[in-house]
Amino acid sequence: MSFAKSFGLSLVIFIGLNVVFFFIGYALIDGGLDAFFTALETDLSVILEPLFGPLFGPIIAGALLGDPLIPDTGMGPESILYTVLVVSDLELGFIVLLIGYIAAPLVAAILAGRFAENKIEALLGWFLATMVSAVIVVSWRIYVLSDTGYPAGSIIDFAIFTTGLGAIIGIFYSCFALLFTSTEYF
Repeated sequence: MSFAKSFGLSLVIFIGLNVVFFFIGYALIDGGLDAFFTALETDLSVILEPLFGPLFGPIIAGALLGDPLIPDTGMGPESILYTVLVVSDLELGFIVLLIGYIAAPLVAAILAGRFAENKIEALLGWFLATMVSAVIVVSWRIYVLSDTGYPAGSIIDFAIFTTGLGAIIGIFYSCFALLFTSTEYF
């Protein structure tokens, strides 16, 4: 039961804090929320950005650097994120988004550790939460790209990259879950 608490709580806190930091950051950027809701009217996959923010951070960076996969997935120069991050004044809002990318997984991992009965449940609860998040993002992107005729190799590269990023985030922040577990072996 403690594993389920650790997993469920960390997933809910992770998504909740991502949403909070996303909307605060976009509210501080002129026209950010308007652009987000306008994009949401035409493409429902935009909703994944506030839910799983740290998994989209490198994708946003790839869009800004001109990654060829990004424009075909709706995150190119015509997208909301490109407009908000490049064209507008992004100082404080961008800082809030970056803080959210760090704080949301950190707080979720710490709470996963606090609610787990032992260290392995803390580690696995948080790691499973990040992997479930990565699988949701990958599944949605595969669903969206399956009808576009996009090359399967690029879709597989995106899936491997996003799943790998979820694993890296899960392993890194699992250390904090282990540190804050209430059981000690000494």
